[in-house]
Amino acid sequence: MNRISTSRVRPVLGARRTLVAAVVLALACGSVQAAAPLTTAPRLGPSQRVLSAADVTTSGYFASNGAGDGSDDAYADGYHSVAVGANALASSDDATAIGSGAVAFDTGSTAVGTGAIAQGAGSLALGQSANTAGDYASAIGFGASASGTNAMAMGTGATAGNAGTIAIGGVAVDSGGTPISDQVTTAAGNLAMAFGASAQAQGDEAVAIGALSGSYGFGSLSVGSEAAAMADNATAIGTAASATGESSTAIGGPSQIFPGLYDLTQATGFESTAIGAAAMALNDGATAIGGHSRAEGNASIAIGTYSYAQEANNTAIGYNAAATGVNSIAIGGDDRSSTWAYGTNSVAIGDLAMAKGDESVALGHFASVGFDGANSVALGMNSATDEVGVVTVGSDGTMTNRYGEKIPAFTRRITNVGAGVGATDAVNVGQLEAAIGQVSVGDSAVNAAFASAFGGGAQMGLTGFVPPAYAIQGTSYSNAGDAFAAVDGVLDSALRGIADIRNQMGSLPGGGSPGSGPQVPSGSGNGLAVGDNSMATDPRDTAVGHHATIGADGSVAVGSNATVSAAATNAVAVGADTSVTAASATAIGQGASATAQNSVALGAGSVADQANTVSVGAAGNQRRVVNVAAGTAPTDAANVSQVDQALATAKSYADTGDQQTLARANAYTDSKITNGVSRADFDTFRSHVDDQFHQVNQRLDRVGAMGTALSQMSMNTSGLSGENRVGVGAGNYGGQSAVAVGYQRAFHQNRASVSIGASSSGSESTVGVGAGISW
Repeated sequence: MNRISTSRVRPVLGARRTLVAAVVLALACGSVQAAAPLTTAPRLGPSQRVLSAADVTTSGYFASNGAGDGSDDAYADGYHSVAVGANALASSDDATAIGSGAVAFDTGSTAVGTGAIAQGAGSLALGQSANTAGDYASAIGFGASASGTNAMAMGTGATAGNAGTIAIGGVAVDSGGTPISDQVTTAAGNLAMAFGASAQAQGDEAVAIGALSGSYGFGSLSVGSEAAAMADNATAIGTAASATGESSTAIGGPSQIFPGLYDLTQATGFESTAIGAAAMALNDGATAIGGHSRAEGNASIAIGTYSYAQEANNTAIGYNAAATGVNSIAIGGDDRSSTWAYGTNSVAIGDLAMAKGDESVALGHFASVGFDGANSVALGMNSATDEVGVVTVGSDGTMTNRYGEKIPAFTRRITNVGAGVGATDAVNVGQLEAAIGQVSVGDSAVNAAFASAFGGGAQMGLTGFVPPAYAIQGTSYSNAGDAFAAVDGVLDSALRGIADIRNQMGSLPGGGSPGSGPQVPSGSGNGLAVGDNSMATDPRDTAVGHHATIGADGSVAVGSNATVSAAATNAVAVGADTSVTAASATAIGQGASATAQNSVALGAGSVADQANTVSVGAAGNQRRVVNVAAGTAPTDAANVSQVDQALATAKSYADTGDQQTLARANAYTDSKITNGVSRADFDTFRSHVDDQFHQVNQRLDRVGAMGTALSQMSMNTSGLSGENRVGVGAGNYGGQSAVAVGYQRAFHQNRASVSIGASSSGSESTVGVGAGISW
């Protein structure tokens, strides 16, 4: 082929010049094929392609430069192909190569610019070093590259690597034009799109929009300067927003905390959601909505500016709300301090409410449960407690609020209380009044109990208390004080007699002979044994009487057949046929028996078979204890006179309606019981309860109306096909009306969506967010 030098080119026919101009313009605009053929004549052979000198005149409107020696001639080998420039090559039919070293290899391809290369049918490479490698691909800009079928790269160094990908943008630079990244705009995944300087769409079907934005997972979306969607189906919208968890969503820009230092919006957990400036959802299923909101635990929710949900399953809703205990809930907000649910499974609801104890509930403005208040409930404004397992509706004045201010002591009435039926139910004033009316009926049972406790034939009749009769050593006693005094006298006399015997026996000569008097029989053992067949085992034992026997240390047996067993150390048995079988026990009187430790049996036939007791008789053979002085100490015996006085006082207490003791059974009504409850107080009490239940019913009706409104709102957006959907709903329940508004955004051909909605009824309101995916 011959080259056409600048000096030889002249315009041809006017119609041909017009067609050539149209072809060049169409190629520059990225058309696949020239608008019209250069000629309708058959294709010329090589010998026919040289223009004759008669057809060429000198012109200054078209110029080309080269070696001028034929070494860098342009070549147009294809049918209807065009090659313009040194070393330009159009090698296929309808191909166009314009520019030094421009190459158009395939049918209908176009390469315009120095070093531009168009490979692939119908492809376009426009710009120095621009190149395509796929059918119908387009690369526009210095160094732009489109290598996939139908791929498009536009901008300096832009790269569209796979079929159907789009990369538009160049290298990011600062205000002085200096590059700030070595990355070029790149769409590498199948059907990926990258728009913006240095934007990266590396995952299949990923979309990156914004300078330095990056979408690296399948179906990921990043919108905004430096936004990053790092995982499959992740969405990051906003300057420097970061969604690193699979199916996570981060929407919002950064927030400056110090000069030059910013917090970023981040969603790092699987299916986590962060919406708002510097919002952070840092674990699987976490949701953070609001500026600087932070949801750290699995499935935790933080909604509101500076809200904080620390542990798994926590919920914090409101400005500064903080849920830090496991499974805790904090709802409420204040710009000075926080509503705080600190304990495990705790709930704090209300402006500045605080639930520190495990399983505790604080409900109301400034309501507070302290660290020691496990399983406790504080209801109402300023209600406070630090005790375990209580319900308070007031304050004892010992606690402080969230600002360290002391909460004054106060109480509240609880009204409209139903009648209690269970043992642990609260009782109302009506029940207490009925109980007071029945006290007189209970007097007889109380009197019978007193009589039964005294024994000895004591009775409570119409004329009052009939005293008991205690028989001690043949004498009858009618009160407990006299009876025990008699017992004490008998015991004292017996002990003195024993002491006298010891003294007398100590003066006898050996062998039991009292000088010249009659001989006293002696027994066996190492102690003092006086009497036929008597035995005192230990040197500290004293056995006096026929067959008096001691088998233990430090004991006394006085009387015929008096017996102290081997186990009964420090025991006393006085009287014929007495028996002691337990340590430190005492039996006095013919046939008396003490079988329990430290027990005392007084009187003939008395039996003491319980430890630490005094018995003056036996079953079926009771005695009265008479001449008992009035007791003064808590453990003294009381006489009949004291009992009569106590009964009279108790009866007077019941008859006059003093309700203080009964009131202690119910902490809810003790103040009313002490002062007496008037009909007016009771009516006021009932009125307050009615008002409270009315308010509760009204709030429930509003909640029902909001639920209806929300359902209607969502129902009217469910079937819509647009990417942006707004729904409005209204509802009515129990005479209360509500309105609801919601917004839904769909992504990726309606395969994923996020939504937010709210409803309001009177002073009640609710808000919710959601997200969904399909595949």
